[in-house]
Amino acid sequence: MIGCFAKSRMALAAGLVTTAVVTLCVAVRRADGPLWLAVIAVALVLTLGCLLSLLVANMTAAHCDHALQRLLHIDLEPELFVKAYEPVALSMRPGRAGRVIAAVNLSEGLCAMGEWRRALQVIEEPGDDLPPLRRGALKALVMRSRSRCMLWSGDRETAERAVAEFKTCIETLDSSNPRLAAEMRRDVELYVLWCSLLAGEKTDTGRLEDLMKGTPTMLAKFDICRMIVLAAKNNEDRLTEERFCRLIASEGGGLACAAQMRLLYPASS
Repeated sequence: MIGCFAKSRMALAAGLVTTAVVTLCVAVRRADGPLWLAVIAVALVLTLGCLLSLLVANMTAAHCDHALQRLLHIDLEPELFVKAYEPVALSMRPGRAGRVIAAVNLSEGLCAMGEWRRALQVIEEPGDDLPPLRRGALKALVMRSRSRCMLWSGDRETAERAVAEFKTCIETLDSSNPRLAAEMRRDVELYVLWCSLLAGEKTDTGRLEDLMKGTPTMLAKFDICRMIVLAAKNNEDRLTEERFCRLIASEGGGLACAAQMRLLYPASS
């Protein structure tokens, strides 16, 4: 991750240069003393300096990544996110865990832009050489992303197949990674419900509203908001449908669905 951001690369370079300078100073100061003591002092300073440089660079990279994720998940600016994040994702080695996770993140941004076909294309499978436990977790992440893309596409049959595969994937994790399986089971239940709404089934919108209130990010809230619109339409509840369509239009930021709703529900109307 360090090599993906200019700031983290600069932090690492600055740290290593500082380490080299300090190491040289220590070597000069110890030149008149015993050789073994000078070697130990230089090795200690060099080791600590390199470790500290890596720590600071990693922290800087994590901060940069967090700032980009905020663009999408909190600020709802998918176009800005994709423009900044795509080079980061492509700079990672294919097949590795970091690349798979980055591809999923990029897919979410593209999906939020309304480019769900391209979002499906950028998703990558984890490499066969990864440890089985790690590969299983990444596979679940990939299946969740595919399911979300298909749900946003509105293609019910394809979405149902994707969600069924996601559900099967989570069931296989029950024995190998029960904690992750428990965390993702909520998404499975939500996506199964989403499929039923696409099929025209009715459900209580109040339950979905309560669920939306407890959702941690704005992007995830608008997933549920879209489900409420579908549920209200199925229930023939015109008032609730219009209320949440207007909510998407007014608070959806740069999301593609918000742009569509603003055409149907201009702010002045």
